[in-house]
Amino acid sequence: MGKEIRYITNFFILIIVCITLLIGCSLAWDIYKENQTSYELAKGEAFGSYNKDLVFRKWASIHGGIYVPISDSIQPNPYLNFLDEQNVTTTTGKELTLINPSYMTRLVFKLGEQQYGQKGHITSLDPINSENKADEWETKALKLFEEGKTEYSSIENINNKEYLRLMIPMVVENSCLKCHYNQGYKLGDIRGGISVSIPTNKYNSVVQTKIESMIFTHLISYIVVLFFSALGYRRILIEMKKRNIAQKKTVKNEALLLQQNKELILTKRKAVESDRLKTIFLQNINHEIRTPMNAIMGFSALLPEQFSDKECIEKYSKIIMQRCNDLLSIVNDIMDISQIETEQIHFNIEECNLNTTLVEIRALFRKEQVRQKKQHINLILTSSTTKNKTFITDKEKLKQIAANLISNALKFTDRGEINITLKIDDHKNIILQVSDTGIGIPTSEFKNIFERFTQVEQDENRVFSGTGLGLSIVKGLTNSLSGIIHLDSELGKGSTFTITLPQNSNHNNTNSNSGSKQTKQVYNFSGKNILIVEDDEPNAQYLKEIFNKTSAKIIHTCKGEDAVQIALSHCIDVVLMDIRLPDISGYQATRQIRKNDQDVLIIAQTAHASSQDKKQAFDSGCNVYLCKPVKAKKLLELVNEHLSAAVVI
Repeated sequence: MGKEIRYITNFFILIIVCITLLIGCSLAWDIYKENQTSYELAKGEAFGSYNKDLVFRKWASIHGGIYVPISDSIQPNPYLNFLDEQNVTTTTGKELTLINPSYMTRLVFKLGEQQYGQKGHITSLDPINSENKADEWETKALKLFEEGKTEYSSIENINNKEYLRLMIPMVVENSCLKCHYNQGYKLGDIRGGISVSIPTNKYNSVVQTKIESMIFTHLISYIVVLFFSALGYRRILIEMKKRNIAQKKTVKNEALLLQQNKELILTKRKAVESDRLKTIFLQNINHEIRTPMNAIMGFSALLPEQFSDKECIEKYSKIIMQRCNDLLSIVNDIMDISQIETEQIHFNIEECNLNTTLVEIRALFRKEQVRQKKQHINLILTSSTTKNKTFITDKEKLKQIAANLISNALKFTDRGEINITLKIDDHKNIILQVSDTGIGIPTSEFKNIFERFTQVEQDENRVFSGTGLGLSIVKGLTNSLSGIIHLDSELGKGSTFTITLPQNSNHNNTNSNSGSKQTKQVYNFSGKNILIVEDDEPNAQYLKEIFNKTSAKIIHTCKGEDAVQIALSHCIDVVLMDIRLPDISGYQATRQIRKNDQDVLIIAQTAHASSQDKKQAFDSGCNVYLCKPVKAKKLLELVNEHLSAAVVI
């Protein structure tokens, strides 16, 4: 941009210089022409005066001169004394003297100078009369005439006044020989010349006026040209700046567009990969859900056939419970990853004992070991050797990280051992390390292994089951606790996951953990009315079974509108409100009940588990929000807290 501006500036400077020179030359030329015109006019006047004087002289010369009365101003010419008839007397006695052409011309010149300021002089290089002696300018002209020049003119100063002087040679004629024959002149000789001097003041004044007018006109033209040139220069600069800004915007937009295209391509690739992983995930989930469901439904169908065999019933019930826990674990994994992605994780920061936590982790290992039937895998526990045996963190989140790493290690380890280390390093960081002797992880998969729905084996013939969310949950929880995760692995030799967590108490506690044991409670809700609003009959039956031993009166309906009518027409103490109903939603039913009853306890019990569902439940007027599956103990505690009718035994 700067280079272009310098180029344009230099270009306009060159144009201004050229215009200045052009207008200056035009003015100089006009002044020159005007002076030349003035000179030619003065010269023309001089020629006219010369021709007039020459005509008078020729006339006098043709007649041999003229006789005029003798007076004080006109005396007989002493140079004509050789003529017998120089002086004559008329019959009346008047004396006359002969005036030759030269004498007459001098007299006319004197009269013209007196009246008009024009000077005339007849001269030669060899004059008879001293008055006809040539001055310096006339001498120069006469010498030029001898060289063949036919006229000579120039501007000269005479007595500090400017005159145009013109001189033309005189050629000897027959009429001249009467007076000059004794000087030896012949016909055709140049015997002298006549000079005429015209004052130039009248021409100079006119020329000066015209020159002033021309200067003014040229100056105005110059200023106008400069003005419009400046406007043009400024306009071009503005347009160049606009173009430069537009070019910068274009370059910026092109760069932004290129970046956006790259981002779109990357986003598209991620979307395609996400869709692929989701497809794999859904296939995995389908498999992982149908597998335990097959056992649950199969053994549930076998229970009536073995009704009399208590041992068999206990075995079947244990299997059913285990597979139900497997299903709940899948649901919990999905909920955990959803909370991590929506940053809805709740923390309970507390002081923890290292050895106690390690024992709890060992219990998690044993439980998972039994579930995966890997009792032959050895466990090695390593704790910190430092004196500091306490640390501050969310112990449940730490155990959840350990549980997922243990599950992952057991899944991919068929023989050997698993080493679990929990310690405090020199920087007071919490170090959790889980090592196995399993199949290992390819280096190319290190980056992808922590992504959602990702597993090393993703084809239909994969050997290992799972949803592919375990390590994603580990990474999400580690990041939420401001920690880092490191992976070392070698194919065929095993993997080591190292979690480093800072001791941080900045997270807000959302749950209390007193650690005290709860005494068994028996609840007596006699005289209380509990309304169950549930359209799923098995779930409704489950809730009835929970409250059957509390002596409370149970009212059940499967529709929201009926629930509103019952709540407003009966003295209801507790409403267990499902959200998805066949007519109106549980939110709408709750709002209608709240219009007339602000005291009744309304507990939302629903399979809708998102934070938005929870907020909507509270906004509609629910006091408590429970996510299915609902645990009997927690539900009874909530109702008891509201009704204040618990009896501790």
